[in-house]
Formats: sequence, C-alpha cells, structure tokens
Amino acid sequence: MSRQNQSQDEILRTQADERIEEFVNVLKEMPQNQSNVASKIISICEQLYFLEKFFQKIKQQKNDDNSQSNYTLYQNSMVQESKTNEKIIKDCKNLFELKLDFSLSDITNSSCEGLGIALTYFNKLKSLQLHLEECKIKDLGIIGIAKGISYCQNISQIYLNFCKNDIGQVGAIGFCQEIQQCKKLIKLQIDFNQNSIGEEGGLQLGACLSNFNNLMILNLELSNNNVGDLGAEGLGEGIQSLQQLLLLELNLKNNQIGNNGAFSIGKGLESTSSKIQKLLLNLRQNYIQDQGAVQIGKGISNRNNIISCIVDFSYNQIGDEGAISAIQVLEKSKNIQFFQLGLTVNQIGDKAAIEVGKSLSNSAALKHLDLDFEGNNICNEGCKQIGIGLSHCVSIQSLKLNFQSNQIEDVGVSGFGLGISTRNMIQTVYIDFSNNRITSQSLSDLKFSNCTQLVSLTINMEQNQIDNLESFVINIENCEYLQNLSIFFQNNLVNNIGLQMLGECLSNFQDLQQLLISLENNQIEDQYLDGLEIGLKSLSSVKELSLGLSFNKCGDQICNSLANGIKNLKQLNKIQIKMNQNQISDSGFSQIISAISNCEDLESVLLDFNKNDIGNKGIELFSFYISKCQRITSLVVSLSNNKISDEGVINFANYLHLCTNLDNISLNFTNNKIGNLGGSNLIMQISKCENIKEIDLFLENNQISNIEIGYLYLNISDPRSISVDIASEENWKYWIQKSNHSLFNFIAFNKLFSKILLNSCQQSYLDLINQ
Repeated sequence: MSRQNQSQDEILRTQADERIEEFVNVLKEMPQNQSNVASKIISICEQLYFLEKFFQKIKQQKNDDNSQSNYTLYQNSMVQESKTNEKIIKDCKNLFELKLDFSLSDITNSSCEGLGIALTYFNKLKSLQLHLEECKIKDLGIIGIAKGISYCQNISQIYLNFCKNDIGQVGAIGFCQEIQQCKKLIKLQIDFNQNSIGEEGGLQLGACLSNFNNLMILNLELSNNNVGDLGAEGLGEGIQSLQQLLLLELNLKNNQIGNNGAFSIGKGLESTSSKIQKLLLNLRQNYIQDQGAVQIGKGISNRNNIISCIVDFSYNQIGDEGAISAIQVLEKSKNIQFFQLGLTVNQIGDKAAIEVGKSLSNSAALKHLDLDFEGNNICNEGCKQIGIGLSHCVSIQSLKLNFQSNQIEDVGVSGFGLGISTRNMIQTVYIDFSNNRITSQSLSDLKFSNCTQLVSLTINMEQNQIDNLESFVINIENCEYLQNLSIFFQNNLVNNIGLQMLGECLSNFQDLQQLLISLENNQIEDQYLDGLEIGLKSLSSVKELSLGLSFNKCGDQICNSLANGIKNLKQLNKIQIKMNQNQISDSGFSQIISAISNCEDLESVLLDFNKNDIGNKGIELFSFYISKCQRITSLVVSLSNNKISDEGVINFANYLHLCTNLDNISLNFTNNKIGNLGGSNLIMQISKCENIKEIDLFLENNQISNIEIGYLYLNISDPRSISVDIASEENWKYWIQKSNHSLFNFIAFNKLFSKILLNSCQQSYLDLINQ
C-alpha cells in the first residue's frame, strides 16, 4: 500500500519505525562510528512520538542476565560500559547510572521535553549526571527535564549543570516543584551559575530542600543570579531542615545580598546538621556588613565537627567585628584541619588581625591555612600577631597568606617571620607582601632556613623598597628539598649583585622542578653573571622555567649568562623568558634561542623581547634553532618595536613547516618594518602548516597595504581559528568593501580567518557597515 493511501496515523507509525531503525543502527555502530551522535539523539528527541516508540522497542529486547549497566552519552561520543560489555542497552529497567553531556549545544524546549520523557523509563536509576552548560535552555526546557527526573523514584544522586543558560524565575520554580519528588536523594549538586533565577527562584529552591530528609551532600552553585536578600532567606530556611548533612557547598557570589540575607544564611547554618564536616560558603561581591558576617560566623562556629571550612567574604563591606566572628571557628572546632578565609578589599584592620593570631594559637590540629587580607588596613602589630599565632600551629603543613596592599613595614614582617621560623615541618608556603612599605632589612627575619621539609615556596615582594637580596638568599639556601620555587621582586631596587647571589643559591636545589623568577623593573644592568650561569646549570631536574627581566638594562652579556645555563636543562618542558624593553641585539637573542634548542623535551615556549634591538639576523637564527625543537606544541613570540623587515619574516615563515607538532602559535611583530611581501609570505606559509590549529598574528603599524594581503584569502579554504590584526584603516576599508559591508560575508570571504581583531579600526568598521 502506497503512503498516499495510508491513514495519517499509519504514516506516522511508518516514519517512526524508520527513524527507530536508523537510531538503533547508530547505537549498534557506536564504537566504530562516533561522529554526530549527539545531534542524532537530539533530532530524535524533537519527535516525542518517535522517542517513545524507540524506548518501547529497546524495552522489548530483554537483557538475559539482568546485569547493571552504566550508560554515558557525550556531545561527540557515546560510551557504554557493563559487565557483559554489551554494545547497546537492552533493558532500560536495569539502568542504574546515566551520564549525558550536551554542553555547548543549542537545545530547544522540545528537545528538553523529549529528554524528560526518556528519563521516565529509567525507573531503577540511582545516579544521574546531566551536563547542559551553555545550551540556551529556557524555562520550559528545564521544567521538561525536571518532570522526567521526578519519575526516577529510586534516584539517590543527582548532578545537574545548567550553567550559563537562559533560566529565569519561572523555570527555577517549575524545576523545584518537580525535583522535590525525589525523596531518596542523598547527594544533590545543581549548577545554576550565570542564570537569572531571581529572588523567587532562591525562595523555591530553599523550600524544595525541606523534602530531602536523607540528604548528606549538597552543592548549590548560584553565582550571578540576582538572588537578593529574599532568595538568601529562603535558602537559609531550607538549610535548617537538613539534619543529616555532612558536606555543604553554597556559592552565592555576586547576588546583591545584604545583611538580611547573610543573617538568614547564618541562622540556617546555626540550626542545620551538627554532623557537617566540610563547608564551603562563597559570598564574594555582595553588600554584606558586620551584622550579617557576625551571624554567619556564629552559625559556622556552632558546627563542632567541621574538618574543612572555606568562607569567602571578599569585596563586601565587612569590618573587624565580622572578621573576628568568622575566625572563631578555629577556636571552637578543635578538629578543624583546613581553613580558608577570603576578606579581599573589605575594612579589616589590626584589631581583627590580632584576634586571628589568638585563634591560631588554639588551632593545634590545623594543617592547611589560607588567609586573604589583600586591600585592607592591616599594619605592623596585626601582621606580627598572626606570625606569633602561627608559631603555635604545630601541625601546619601548608600556609597561604596574602597581605598585598596593606600598610605593613619592616617591623611587621620581622615579627611575622619569627613565627614562621618555628614551623620546621611545614611543606608549602605562599606569602604575598606586595605593595607595602618593606625594605631589605626585614628579609633577614623570614627564616625559611629552619623549614627543612619545605618543598614549595612562593614569596611575593613586588612593589616595595628592596635593594638587597643577600639575607633572603641566606634564609632559603638550606631548603634543599625544594621542588617549586617562585620569587617575585618586580618593581624594587634589586641590582646585579642581587641577581648574582640568587643565581648562586639555585645550586642548592637539586630536586627543583619548577622555577619562576620575576625581577622586572629593577636596576639590573648588562653584565656577565657567572653565578647565574652556574646556578641554572645545576638544575638538572627542572621542567618549568620562567624568567622575568623586563624593564631593566639587560643586554647581550646577561643573555649569554642565561644561555650558558639554560642549554644544560635537558628535562625542560616549558620555558618563559620575558625581557621586554632592554638593550638586546641579534647576538643576545640568538644565544638564548640556541640554548633553548638543546632542550629536547621542550613543548611550550613563550618569549617576550618587545622593544629591543633585534633585526633580521636575530629572527633568522631564531627560526633555524626553534625548528630543531620537534616536540614544541605551543609557541608565543612577541617582538614588537624591533628592527624586523620582510627578509626576517620570510626566513621565519620558511622554517615553520619543520615544527611538525606545533598546535598553536602567537606572533607579535607590531611596529616593525614589515611590508606586503613579508606579510603575505608569513600568512601563506602558516596556511600550509596543517598541524597548527590556532594562530594569532599581530602586524599592525608596519608597511602592509591591502591588495597584496587581501588576494590571499580568495585562495585559502582552511577554516582554522586564526586571528590577524593589521590595524590599518585603509586595509579594513578595502576588506569590508570587498565583502559588501557584511560581517558574515567578510568572514566567509576570508575562510581562513574565523576571528578578527578590529582594535583601533572598530569604529571605522561600524561606520562602513552603517553606510
């Protein structure tokens, strides 16, 4: 019988069978053909009748051994795991775990509804993970999915990621009304970050929590949702009902929450489960003052079984009283081992810092401490008392303290250092004293030499008044087990003697794997430093090296010292050298590149030599040496404001094809003497390197005109991610006119260029579009 003579229902059923058969074939082919699976799944979901028929057919194929199956579907692949290694799911009734990932897809409301209907068949499902971030899901879509989940009466673990969608109050309310049917939940993780659920959404989510009497793990990600005080009050009330909770994570960053909302959350914490062992509370970028912070502190302090506590009040309006309340948990929770408190840019002074020191004195079990006081008003006494408190933390293993941009002087640092000197079992230290009033005098009291078990040290003294590194070097040279060392002394008064001593000190660290030294904008002049060479040579185990010497007076002799040390680093995997705005010529630059080429395991290279005296010879030698590094996958080179012309760029371009593993490249040749010939050769050679996937070219303020470059795009058809910045108004006008003033046609016309940086010509572009 022809389709013309069939009833509408028969036609639909025939079409359904065809679609079902097609879909089952896709499943059967899965390990061989994994492409476009997600789009085919979504297409099926669009037709709810077809989807229902599909699951009916799947259910007819009985699984003889009734073994548990775990099923995972990703956007571009589908993976099934089971004890019998079956190739398709034969019985939805036996599915216990389901993972779906459609992130970064455009999913319509009907697709979501179809997914919801599909979920109704999984009546034995215990664990569900849905990754749907950035899918443009709207209110009806999330409600459709939630309806399906509500049928999974045996489900105990849910992870739902709806980050960066278009979900508003209506969607959040509908979602909560459906999800509250899952009474057996033990673990609930919901990510609504960067949506718009609003106050009503927060209220309903809080009310929903009261239905989960057995919940032990709760993670709510609600940043940037305009939850406000009313929504926070609802969440606080909901938390109170969770008497079995062991882990609570609540992210309410940037939600316009004030004292009332914070007070309610504090009340909720005060009355919730006394069994809580881990707490994470993120309230950054709100409008909370002391009143709200004090109540939250009280709530946390009543949880006597807390082992790990992370609270972030950064960028609020909290003063000493609020900070003191938040720190009380260290005294009252004797089992606490991990404590992190963020108070960046508030109104904290010495009064709170002194109380922090007192609380630390009673924290014998504390192993990991992270305090962020950046941008406050802490002075010498506060800093000193925190150091004294640390001297009583006999179990401390990891320490991170940020005192950036306070009012600390040498006296404060010296007092703090006395506390550090007693902690000989500490393994990881990160201390930031940048942008204070510190001189070299107090560095002698930072006695890391007693910390003989130290494996990772980061010290940031940027933008102070330090001119001598001798005492600092003496205090770290006994840390022979160091594996990671990061030293930031930029914007000080360090000279060649300091760099020489620091270099010599490196030979003490035979286990070092990561070294970062930043001495930008100091008083280092061009001089061969044998200590620097010897120190670098000794680092036979180092895998990552970063050296920052920009804004000094370094020349070829300093480069020679560096090169002689670097060439022996055979295990080096990643290198960054920043020598912007110095006095380096072709000779110095080529010496460093020659040394780098000896590092056979190198995969990532970043070189910043802007504003030097490097010309064609330097770039030619660079090309020759870098082509020897066959394992390099990432290359970032910045040579703006040098003396490079067509000859140099052409030589560079001719060597690119030899870097066969190069995956991404960024080249900055701004403000040189490159013309049409060099620019066109560079772009053409790059287009031939099929292995390179991401390319950024910066060629503005050279001597490049439109026609010589523009004609290339007619012949290039490889649509990779390439960004080109010519920044010439003449060039942009030419290209835009060629594309009929249409941005879409403009990009299509330049098939190679999927991303364009307009920079200073953006307004010219807009003017042309509007003509």
